[in-house]
Amino acid sequence: MDERLNQLSERLHGLRDALGFPMSKVARIIGIDVGKYELIGRRELGITISNLMKIACRYGLSAEKLMFAEQPHLKFSFVVRKRQGVFMERSKVHDHRNLVNGFRKLKTEVFRSAAGIKSSARTTHRSSHAGQDLNYALEGGWVVYMGSKSTIPNEGDRIYFDSSMPNGALAIGNQAMKIHTFSVG
Repeated sequence: MDERLNQLSERLHGLRDALGFPMSKVARIIGIDVGKYELIGRRELGITISNLMKIACRYGLSAEKLMFAEQPHLKFSFVVRKRQGVFMERSKVHDHRNLVNGFRKLKTEVFRSAAGIKSSARTTHRSSHAGQDLNYALEGGWVVYMGSKSTIPNEGDRIYFDSSMPNGALAIGNQAMKIHTFSVG
């Protein structure tokens, strides 16, 4: 497993240990069974950004502090160059890049998400977290799932939804999918 994920796992374990939270309590916080959380703790299963955000919120931390063990330091402006951004594993199917990870006191998380042409997946991993998401379709064909509903947006379309509902996206068609996701709350 990637060294960054090992470090994240160690931070999660240390924080849980320092606060005296049993695995079952953290599993309840993020809405998974304790067996699955144990696999995450043993580094046999990755953790989604949605679950990291739930943990960070519960512990009163910024997601950046939890993920990177340091607080962002820029407070007036932050530039992310084309094709840049910090990689974040939100799902196995999509490539996610955090576009605002260097800014202090974030009020919105912003990600660029991409998936290859005709993803081999027939279903998508669905996750949820407190707040709302805005997905902005940059290019490609994709279907977005929000609770029991789904829609196929066109390039330039925006979808705003309650992200506490299970949600996810899946590439379709003959072109790679690219979207920007803004998570608020």
